[in-house]
Amino acid sequence: MEGSLVSQHGVWHDATIAEIPNADTVIVSDDAHHYGELDKLISLVASRIAEPRLKLVIATRPSGQAYIDELLARVADEGSIVRYKPLRELGISATVEIAKEMLGPNYAHLRSGSRRSQRTRR
Repeated sequence: MEGSLVSQHGVWHDATIAEIPNADTVIVSDDAHHYGELDKLISLVASRIAEPRLKLVIATRPSGQAYIDELLARVADEGSIVRYKPLRELGISATVEIAKEMLGPNYAHLRSGSRRSQRTRR
C-alpha cells in the first residue's frame, strides 16, 4: 500500500476483538501515550475476566505517565493493575552494547567510531 500511513500501534476497527487469539495472550503497547485508542484497549482487557487470560503491558515514557494514569483511573479497576518501577536511563556502555547486538557485524565500522568519539570527550 504505497503512500498509506499505518499506525505503529495498529488500527482499531469493529473486528479488532476477533483478531485476539482465543488463548492466553499478552498484548504490549509500547510508547502507549502515543496510541489514541488506548482507552479502548484498556477497556477490552479489563472486560475479559474469564479464561483465556488477556494481559496488557503498557510502556510509556516519563512524559506520558500522567496520561496513562488518567486513562487507567477512568477505565480500569485499580485492583487489577500491577505497576513496576520505572527503568533507569541507560549509560553509554549499555547503549553501545545494545547497538552492537541490534546492528550486527555489518556495522562494525560504526562501533570503532563511537569509541574514538568517547576518547576525545574525556
